[in-house]
Amino acid sequence: PACFSIIQRYEMELATKIGSIASNVFTDILAFLLSTPQDGYSVSDAHMKHINPSRSRSLGFWGPVDASMDWCEPNYTITPYVAEFWNTISSVPMFTWSLVGWYLSYRAGVKEGRFKVLLASLGLIGIGSVCFHGTLRYSAQLLDEMPMMWASFCSLFCALEIANARPRTHVLVGCFAGMLLQTICYTVLQWYGIFITGYILVMTVQIVIVGRHIANDFKVKRWSSQCFWLALIGLLLIVSSCILWVLENAFCQQLGKFKLHAVWHLFGGYGLFLLDLLLVLLRGEYKKKESNLKFSAEVGCHFVEWVDV
Repeated sequence: PACFSIIQRYEMELATKIGSIASNVFTDILAFLLSTPQDGYSVSDAHMKHINPSRSRSLGFWGPVDASMDWCEPNYTITPYVAEFWNTISSVPMFTWSLVGWYLSYRAGVKEGRFKVLLASLGLIGIGSVCFHGTLRYSAQLLDEMPMMWASFCSLFCALEIANARPRTHVLVGCFAGMLLQTICYTVLQWYGIFITGYILVMTVQIVIVGRHIANDFKVKRWSSQCFWLALIGLLLIVSSCILWVLENAFCQQLGKFKLHAVWHLFGGYGLFLLDLLLVLLRGEYKKKESNLKFSAEVGCHFVEWVDV
């Protein structure tokens, strides 16, 4: 009986701790979604007891930190000119991948203008992320988030038009109108939930659309389908790195030293790049091209090759 009582007490304590952690995470997520620059909410503020606040500065070369989010990495600790050093430099490759990937694909026969815009939007995400993490100013935060919204609608358009010979006017107008509406609402209301909810919704819709095309390709090619493996690897990179990002936000003290936000930039960014290439790969197959994923060892970057057959 004594042993049973100890086990019961241990189970109750464990359940209480789990409930407390879940409650804190839910509260952080809710405050995160509802945050505005005026609220002054930040992930780092919510977890200030998990990091060393004396290392983090609220004022640097770029002025006071006024973004609606301030991540786990302490501010202005490595150089007075960069707010979050590791989060900043880990954003640079996104721009490089988009530029090099577009050049290699263009040289390999991918000439459609939609993919220039698609990969350029990924490059803008990288530039905006550098500006945001480098300054932690709200104006720079918009430079990070706006390109993400624009890129999601660019990829949605490419997904909707994979199998059409010419872009449909109503699809083009609808995607542009949706992008413009979300941009205006977020800029005016400054409510973070508008950005993240809209982004997730648009990405989910295109995942469903692209998933159907991948399923059709898999029925024909089975396990040799490049589209299937490219989608799988891209999604695994994004999901796994996103989980690390969430865990770092929830447990700054324990995990902040591992710079998991920077890992999210690197692996999540390349995952997005691969999913952009997936749209190019699928489009080439519907255009009756010999469409293949290639890797350039010289620059360490994937690209898609279209060959007339």
